[in-house]
Amino acid sequence: MDKYKTKEIKKEIKQNKFTWGIYFLIIIVCWIPALLAFYPIILNYDGVYQIQECLTNNMSTRHPILHTLIMSSFYKFGMQYLGYSDTGMFLFALFQMIIMAGIYSYAVKFVEEKTNKKWIRNICLIFYAIFPTNQLFPIMTTKDTLFGGFTLLFVINLYKIYEGKYSKINYIYLILSSTLMVLFRNNAVYALIVLIPFIFLVLIKDRKKLKTMLITVILILICNQIIYHTLINITNAKLDTNQEKMSIFSQALAKVCNEK
Repeated sequence: MDKYKTKEIKKEIKQNKFTWGIYFLIIIVCWIPALLAFYPIILNYDGVYQIQECLTNNMSTRHPILHTLIMSSFYKFGMQYLGYSDTGMFLFALFQMIIMAGIYSYAVKFVEEKTNKKWIRNICLIFYAIFPTNQLFPIMTTKDTLFGGFTLLFVINLYKIYEGKYSKINYIYLILSSTLMVLFRNNAVYALIVLIPFIFLVLIKDRKKLKTMLITVILILICNQIIYHTLINITNAKLDTNQEKMSIFSQALAKVCNEK
């Protein structure tokens, strides 16, 4: 009887390993029509300026440097080795699709494990696979695509830590996802700063976890600053973050008060 149960458990674990891959394939297949319809990519706001900055060696911090470098590298690869910039940007769209489909399928798996209800999992899978915004986002040149994906990972890992069923690896995932989140959106650092008082409110009774979370947030901010300034030094980017600051309500309000 014990051997039978052991086999069943092993079989279930094996099936769970494959479910993530199945969700990933379903999402990718559902996105292919949108990819073909908008071939090679949707070149929307900021994208053209970011590529121009990189090609003219006139980088600035107005846009996330990491995103500019990654996207422009695909553009250059298409131009230099494939003969067409369109092909390079098509590869960039595929690159984003793979990352976003991986993150979304991970989210579906997370929902499935938390709810243990197939109908909720199916709704979640359909949302990520068919909802128009989720289909179009991966084939856009906007920085918000990868930023949104890493934000989702950040929220999931933050929930796992809050729930109590966490390990050191969850903190590592949290640091990695949040560092990438901040690197792909200049003003995302404010989200981490705003998170600090909420950490106090939620974890005030659990001093050990409170201390660990505060150290984690500080490590995230330090990692971000080290990578951010390293990228500035490598690319000789000009400091220009005023537009990003204006998307923060308090900054916009201060600007209006100052002018009026």
